[in-house]
Amino acid sequence: MTKYSGIFESPFGPIIILCSDSFILEISWLKKKDISIPENHHSLIHDSIAQLDEYFSGKRSSFDLPLFIDDPMLLNDSVLINDPVFINYSEYKSFSGTPFQRKVWKALCDIPYGETETYGQLAGRIGCPGGARAVGSANAKNPVSIVIPCHRVIASGGRPGEISQKNLGGYSAFGIGPKSQRSLSLKQKLLELESKNKKG
Repeated sequence: MTKYSGIFESPFGPIIILCSDSFILEISWLKKKDISIPENHHSLIHDSIAQLDEYFSGKRSSFDLPLFIDDPMLLNDSVLINDPVFINYSEYKSFSGTPFQRKVWKALCDIPYGETETYGQLAGRIGCPGGARAVGSANAKNPVSIVIPCHRVIASGGRPGEISQKNLGGYSAFGIGPKSQRSLSLKQKLLELESKNKKG
């Protein structure tokens, strides 16, 4: 499978975008400023950059990008999903995520812009009551930041409607632990951005 890459310079730091000819494979925060990643642009990279720019400027509240978790083959055929031959099939071999993780990632996309849901609430919504910790673990593996909005899931502490260090939960933006202050600060900025730009 051919992969393409691009970098978007967001107001909160650089974001790397990876795609195949058909899907967005990854949107994640660049972990080191001095990393040099060869860019091989594709129309999906350009679309992603344009939509991310609109998101950060407050002009976009949802995304219209083809994600691998939307592929009906991956969603509807559990036998195929768990077949080692399928998992090693070249077209899909880079698509990470267990069926449970993909279920969580799909559910994240249903959390409205500018709103939040607790880990426990999301677990209950997908039929896994008591599975807050498993949901948190799946969130940490989310390969498509912002577009699959894992930043909208928070812990149950703190005051209702208030976003603070007490209820941010975790965020694995930089791969240095979900509780790192740098990652949590970024999560808080994303939530504040959406709260400020939410219409109605």
